[in-house]
Amino acid sequence: MRNLIVLIAGLVTACGPPARYIPPPEATAADFSREVNGSFDAVWSRVTNVAGATFFNIRNFDKGSGLMTLDYSNLKSVGPYVSCGTVSGGVRLVSVPNTQSNSVFNYTTIKRIALQGTGNITIRSLGPRRTLVQMNSLYTLTAYDLDTNGELQPFVEWKFTTQEPDAQVVPVDFLTTQVTCLPSYRLEKQFLDAVSAPL
Repeated sequence: MRNLIVLIAGLVTACGPPARYIPPPEATAADFSREVNGSFDAVWSRVTNVAGATFFNIRNFDKGSGLMTLDYSNLKSVGPYVSCGTVSGGVRLVSVPNTQSNSVFNYTTIKRIALQGTGNITIRSLGPRRTLVQMNSLYTLTAYDLDTNGELQPFVEWKFTTQEPDAQVVPVDFLTTQVTCLPSYRLEKQFLDAVSAPL
């Protein structure tokens, strides 16, 4: 049955405009760091409060060195936090939840995507009332497909950081395509905006 669906979709694809993968835009001068008004102690306290009040889990911290590591896992809406490109033309094969309709994931056999990662926060005093906060994240994006028994299994995995994208080969609309994933920088911006709010 699955082979028949693939054959039909392939025939439909042949009749319509070919799929064209459009990679995500390259990172511009994304804001991974922010100078915050406030003493080191006040900003450290603010970072701790923001991390504890959101979906982050504090894995470890060392106030003396100004370092904190945060975990996040299985965000409910992966789409807003990653950018893996879109497709123009072709035939949508599935509808992966929480993604744009023209997301590259909807032109593959991928059924589910999950995001996990860590955020390394560095806090450094720039003076009595000025503190630098920098956030560097490592993302692991896993895509799942159905195996021969109809069970969801990991299909492909991307590992990327706030500054380095990752590319993996994926069949897109029945053509093998190198798909690049990188952050949308929404995660970093939300965190830094909350930390930068008036103390």
